Amino acid sequence: MHEEWWHKIQAKGGIDVKLVIMKQKFATDLNTHHDRFSIPFKQIRDFSFLIEDEKRKLKEPKEKIPVTLMELCGSESEMWLRQWNLKSSSTYVLTSSWKKVLERNHRGSSGSSNKMT
Repeated sequence: MHEEWWHKIQAKGGIDVKLVIMKQKFATDLNTHHDRFSIPFKQIRDFSFLIEDEKRKLKEPKEKIPVTLMELCGSESEMWLRQWNLKSSSTYVLTSSWKKVLERNHRGSSGSSNKMT
């Protein structure tokens, strides 16, 4: 992680920084119609980024928790973290303003080859 990011996180009171996921973005992550970023459970490196109460809450249908996304461009977005339970797996998703994040950070990108952390 770049030192400037570390300082921004510390300035916000962050103390236990973890890499949650590094993945290739799916076509649906880049599709503004879907307006969400998926975080598949099978690709999460460290589940301790959530406390047990948050994990329990997210297991309930339609529940969500507020999160702040620090963007590559330097902006911050208030988003919702939700859990979607599929037939064979589960995934977390960031929702509510993902389209705006894409617009600010991925102009001229080459599509699904971009990485997001």
